[in-house]
Amino acid sequence: MTTLTAVPSPAQIPAVQQNATLYLQSRALTGIKQHLLAGGTDTEFMLRLASNALRETPPEDAPDADTRRHARGLKAIHRHLTVGGTDRAILVGLTVNALTGYSPATVKEANEIAEERAAA
Repeated sequence: MTTLTAVPSPAQIPAVQQNATLYLQSRALTGIKQHLLAGGTDTEFMLRLASNALRETPPEDAPDADTRRHARGLKAIHRHLTVGGTDRAILVGLTVNALTGYSPATVKEANEIAEERAAA
């Protein structure tokens, strides 16, 4: 007996790739956010997450608004960590902005939003 597999048609392939990229970016951003909320300071870990997700789609090539926003956020996080930045509030703010599209005005607000989302 043979197994049936779902193979996307050529017209569906861009959408499948876009969904996979968005999923990968979301996982990377969520991983960075959870690491920061747990008190993590491992910049190499966060750099690896951001780099792997950015390798898939550079911000300029992203096909839709969510993918572009995630890619820009990952690029900003990567750049901040690469130059030696360790400011947790900046990293949390960048992560929240990339995931939600909302820019927290204060460090306190960024932390509150991140903690609410972690609890949900």
